[in-house]
Amino acid sequence: MYRWIALCSLFAIGLLGCQAKSAEVSAESTEASTAITTQDSACEGGTNGDDDFCSSDCLCDIGQGDCDSSSECADGLKCRFNVGAEYGFEDPELDICDCPADSENGGGSFCSEACPCEAGQGDCDDDSECAPGLRCFSDIGASFGLDPDDDVCAVCPPSDAVGTIEFCTPECPCDIGQGDCDDDEDCDSGLSCFSNVGTDFGFEDPDTDVCSDCPPASQVGGSSFCSEECPCETGEGDCDSDQDCAPGLTCLSNVGTEFGYDDPDLDVCSGCPPPSSAGGLDFCSPECPCESGLGDCDSDLDCATGLRCFNDIGADFGYPAEIDVCLQCAPDSEVGSFAFCTPDCPCESGEGDCDNDSECAPGLVCTFNVGADFGFEATTDVCLAPAS
Repeated sequence: MYRWIALCSLFAIGLLGCQAKSAEVSAESTEASTAITTQDSACEGGTNGDDDFCSSDCLCDIGQGDCDSSSECADGLKCRFNVGAEYGFEDPELDICDCPADSENGGGSFCSEACPCEAGQGDCDDDSECAPGLRCFSDIGASFGLDPDDDVCAVCPPSDAVGTIEFCTPECPCDIGQGDCDDDEDCDSGLSCFSNVGTDFGFEDPDTDVCSDCPPASQVGGSSFCSEECPCETGEGDCDSDQDCAPGLTCLSNVGTEFGYDDPDLDVCSGCPPPSSAGGLDFCSPECPCESGLGDCDSDLDCATGLRCFNDIGADFGYPAEIDVCLQCAPDSEVGSFAFCTPDCPCESGEGDCDNDSECAPGLVCTFNVGADFGFEATTDVCLAPAS
């Protein structure tokens, strides 16, 4: 049945009972226009249902007739032909003003203030043309089987409209990854509205604001990117405390540039000390093994695979002399010391200490207890050319 707004009873419509309603409607419409009125005192003299009761000067309201065309009906109404019996008139051929039929849903003037649309109906121009509690959403007709350009009344926009302006509202809050939102109130509880992050969530428009529980990757380095709810991984910041970092990581202060950020004051999560701490106590550890030339190490386990921890050689690398440094081969200053020669770092002629020929360069042999001849301890074994 048609969308009636404050219709008089059918019996009363068949008589003259709508004169009171028409007076109310005309009072409202007169505010908008003094040139054309609906049926009121300015149009007295006719009877609802008479041939000339409706005219372009005296527009008929819902349930009134006889009209000849929709131009003789109040704004938003249509002249429906041969429907008198449906409205309680004796003449079944009477033409009556009323809201458009549901079958006309999608027409350009289907919704109006006089005939507000229900959910899923259109075309509307603004929220005032929708039933209470509904909104007029632009260009979502395709989601409701209408023309794609139709504007449709709905409580919330359809899911395939995600990403469009005002998709998220306090009445229809968005879930993670949905937008466009304007502020946190447009998002589900516990979520925040992040600005201009559309591409992080697969939207074409990079300016789309999206609801999420954690900041997207593009905002790494931004203020409060790390939090207890969204802890950061190694190399991510800005953090405020260790609780803002993943388990096992520490929030290092003012190390931004060491992790590739422009801001030197940025605090970054890491499981290992920053490079600027090289040479400091416990810089190397089994969890954060050092590369060649870095210290301080305590054992070979503190060095990367294939490296060894050499004691008290810090001065060779710009550290305090007592710093132990990870290297593949012992520094020249250690020549003559125990295990200076190894299969991975074979010694040249006159160098030691070696244990066998495999620790000498090709063509040399490990000669035992000749250290005194080369300024080492007498028991030092030295790589030399074979005796002729």
